[in-house]
Amino acid sequence: MGRVGTDAGGTKGDLPDRSSREWCDEALTRLDAGRPESALEAARRAAELDPVAEWPQRLISLAHERLGRDADAVPAAERAVDLAGGSWPARLRLAGALRRGAGAGWVGAGPAGRGRKIGTGRAGAQRIGGGQGR
Repeated sequence: MGRVGTDAGGTKGDLPDRSSREWCDEALTRLDAGRPESALEAARRAAELDPVAEWPQRLISLAHERLGRDADAVPAAERAVDLAGGSWPARLRLAGALRRGAGAGWVGAGPAGRGRKIGTGRAGAQRIGGGQGR
């Protein structure tokens, strides 16, 4: 990867000219270092730079989860699925967020709709949503 966003010392600080992908890489590094609040900030910067990319949304969701904000993790994961157009990593992120947030009082059609979103495009996905499809 190029040295986009390097400062005079040749290092990458929190400079505004990083790409969305570089901010995602930074968010992942911060998550791995046990700094979820800082990772959330980096992922949000990535999302601002590329609002139609799903990776920043997955990272936002994961950062919220690591911060113990399970209910906040779900909307970003759902957005990632909507943006991804069939990405299994996005669907798995949503499944993880829903699993952790299952105690948040989701009842009725909400979980069924989310299940269909997770399983779209696979045989038997209707069963996840409560349908009788074969």
